[in-house]
Amino acid sequence: MTILSDKRSRHIVPRWRSSLTAAGSRDLDPLKRGAARKVDGVPAAVRQQLAEFTSDPSIGTAADALATAISAGHPEIALPAAAFIQQHADEAPRFLAEIASASLDGLGVPLGLEVPVGTQAAIARLRGLLRIYPRSATMWADLARYQAATGDIEKSKRSMRVSLSLAPDHRWVLRSANRLLLHAGDFRQAHHMLASHRRTREDPWLMAAEIASAQLMQVTPKFLSRGRELLRHPTFQTIHLSELATAVATSDIDGGQRKSARRLLRIAMKDPTENALAQIEWADHKADDGLHVIQTVNRMPDAFEAAFWVKRQEGQIIDAYRAAQAWMADEPFADAPIGAAAHCAALLDEYDEIVRITNIGLSRDSGNLLHRNNQVFALISSGRVWEDDAEFERIAQFLSGRVASPGLDMIQVAANIGLLLYRAGQLDDGAMFYRRAIELADRHAGTVTAAQAAAYHLREAALARAPWVNEALEVARNHAKRANDGVANFLMRKLEDLVRRPHMANEIFGASAAARYLPRAGRNVAADLKVTMTESGPVLVVPAHLLR
Repeated sequence: MTILSDKRSRHIVPRWRSSLTAAGSRDLDPLKRGAARKVDGVPAAVRQQLAEFTSDPSIGTAADALATAISAGHPEIALPAAAFIQQHADEAPRFLAEIASASLDGLGVPLGLEVPVGTQAAIARLRGLLRIYPRSATMWADLARYQAATGDIEKSKRSMRVSLSLAPDHRWVLRSANRLLLHAGDFRQAHHMLASHRRTREDPWLMAAEIASAQLMQVTPKFLSRGRELLRHPTFQTIHLSELATAVATSDIDGGQRKSARRLLRIAMKDPTENALAQIEWADHKADDGLHVIQTVNRMPDAFEAAFWVKRQEGQIIDAYRAAQAWMADEPFADAPIGAAAHCAALLDEYDEIVRITNIGLSRDSGNLLHRNNQVFALISSGRVWEDDAEFERIAQFLSGRVASPGLDMIQVAANIGLLLYRAGQLDDGAMFYRRAIELADRHAGTVTAAQAAAYHLREAALARAPWVNEALEVARNHAKRANDGVANFLMRKLEDLVRRPHMANEIFGASAAARYLPRAGRNVAADLKVTMTESGPVLVVPAHLLR
């Protein structure tokens, strides 16, 4: 089985997106109230890059200006920069000259500066630009991001140090550097760089990142009290306070101060970033405060993480899978979206996709147990484990070596051993390991994970036509009822069909069959109501079918 614990923790660590994406994001808005983010509809970041190009025309500053303008949806504003690149095409990288030419011809951008992340081609293109313009802090930060996506953390850190040396006070660079260090596990350094920076005390974005870093270190944040003060007496636009509010709310949740946390989360909901929205979704799931995150998620096209969790909880697995894939592309260096995408692919019986997805994570960290266990599940479920003796031996050795493992890993290992034994025809032993997985999940992970373990045991019992299939069905139903979870309900609809029609297993587990087990859309009751005007005023008319 794949696993996503319902006891997950989350902190409002900074998003680390490309400079192109960041140029159009809200975290580059000016802090002061009334300060114009846009002039004549053009973002301030675009105008700043154009000003730098005007004062110091070069291929590098022209590339920065053109890229920022394109990402913000205003390529026409950077036509002077495009013309400069075209005039000096013999000095520019070929792909940059083609982009400039297409911009001038009004044809759009055929190649784009947002090259595939995590590939050597992307790194090579950036290095080519940096040879022309070595003083671009944003390009160095982008290079660090691509290097982190390939798993080369030491090179990523070196590139980020160059970026920081060029722009030591730049909010986006500081937050990107903080996220890199947290990703690398250097919590102390990540916290120190913000706790000691002169700008953090006055910048709520940096303050939020400092508080989150301290929470990960399990130490008292330096700016927690200062953050509370800013939230009590706000002098900034609400967007600037959303991540700070969720950071302080997370501290209150950990401290059992639910009432204060709820108040802060409602402040964050007024104008959240997508990162703050993901934190609010986590908090709402944890405390069930009725914040109605889904309405905001549906209005935010880049809220990939929050959308994944919301759609997963609803049981809309196909939509959750799309969101997880977008989340992977948004944070190509991170492991969490890989786990989310593999989880959805498992629910959709897309085993080759699980192998492909987990290979991305294992290529940069071969010791990642979540990715390894997910891949083992896919290889056994698909039958590929039996096609290669060496593959079977490798999986058997991995599972036997992890059988007494701690943490969530032991739940997956027990379930995967049960799966392997069932498929090998050792049904009694397979059932014993699955029951062990259910017990461990109940004790250490929560009702949702236990419901999934019970569901996967039912799957194997039904496929093997084990004599205890009805018992497994009852156990799975009880766990699904306790969990009250969209994924558990999706699995039960599919597996109850399997119990009724075991001879149709190939059809039931086909990728195209998933849609029939998704939850049905509810009736829009409001659309059936009517208001009729009478002499006494408006009267609400309720149709008879709603009164039954």
